[in-house]
Amino acid sequence: MTRPGNSHFVEANLIACGQSPHAIKLASTKLELLPRPLHDGRARYILNTMLPDASVNDKSSLRSFFRARRKALSVDETRRRSALIRGHILQAPSWEQAGVVALYMAVGGEVDLGPLLDAAFGQKKTVLLPRCSRSHPGHMRLDVCADRDCLCPGPYGILEPDHGTLRAAAPVPDLVLTPGVAFDARGVRLGAGGGYYDRLFAQPAYASCLRLGIAYDFQIVPALPSDVWDTAMHGLCTEHGLTWINQKRPPL
Repeated sequence: MTRPGNSHFVEANLIACGQSPHAIKLASTKLELLPRPLHDGRARYILNTMLPDASVNDKSSLRSFFRARRKALSVDETRRRSALIRGHILQAPSWEQAGVVALYMAVGGEVDLGPLLDAAFGQKKTVLLPRCSRSHPGHMRLDVCADRDCLCPGPYGILEPDHGTLRAAAPVPDLVLTPGVAFDARGVRLGAGGGYYDRLFAQPAYASCLRLGIAYDFQIVPALPSDVWDTAMHGLCTEHGLTWINQKRPPL
């Protein structure tokens, strides 16, 4: 049985199915007003089969839509799904075999990978985290995080390795767990819009890294617009499991 309020959710998404930027912005606004939690099965069906395809070229509108959908998750649902995703990662051979792993600190309803820090420390892995440049917007580097005590708020309030604790250049990661606003079936990533990961992955040293996109299931869609500088993921991990897509770089 459909719960009260789901009709409004369906209406909001059907409006967006017209695929005009204005319609998608309107739908994302309506999502803000919906009861929580949303009817996930209906939401996933509409989002994955009807809304985004290659004819939608307004990345800004798509970001607004998916951020609103992510924000609509309850705290408990975010925790539940994040725990499932972390479980899939921990069971993956690519995690087990990676000596150097790059994680991220979640913000804005992203999948929470925080507990993987402790798991990686316990498994004697080298952990890297993004550190954004204060003087060059859009640029970041991956720096070693030896323990949680080395973390401090960066330019955007996100925890990152404290510059004062860095003693040597960070090694190149074997595995990069990569956040995104949305991903598509080809591994194309829709980021937050700052170009941080695009510039990072464009560096020759990162060509050999295994890139795993991390997202909730409703963030995976058939097709997204892409640009020449976009770097595709080798695989995607959601609460429903881990899937390898791009085999140009075989999994570990």
